[in-house]
Amino acid sequence: MRELNAEEIGNCFVNCSARDLEKLEIPADLEDRPWPTLDFLGWIDPSTPLRGYLVVDLPEGLTGVRLRFPGNPPSTRRPSMCAFCHTVHAVGGVALVSAPRRAGDSAGSFGTYACSDLACSLHVRGLTGPVHGV
Repeated sequence: MRELNAEEIGNCFVNCSARDLEKLEIPADLEDRPWPTLDFLGWIDPSTPLRGYLVVDLPEGLTGVRLRFPGNPPSTRRPSMCAFCHTVHAVGGVALVSAPRRAGDSAGSFGTYACSDLACSLHVRGLTGPVHGV
């Protein structure tokens, strides 16, 4: 993935209202990210750990999606696999994430199971290990 700056990131979200964008906390360590090893930029909001963000550079342009993590996830007693990177994690390493379809759209949301740290690109390349419990 190419290196991104805060302005590019802040302008690319497709499912955020103006109010959501005011709350957006872009990672402070953008210059330290391993850009050549990322397929997408993903991070957990430091002030609201139940909110995450994904940004991907698609042929149509830079696209960002705001994600929600469940507040009270169901008890999982076995390892789970991320739908993005297919890494198998111990209990707590995978979470159901959902995203509203578009800002202001009342048509619902979509969801999938993803790494709870959103570090899928690093997991795929063996640059970090699976999450072993939370």
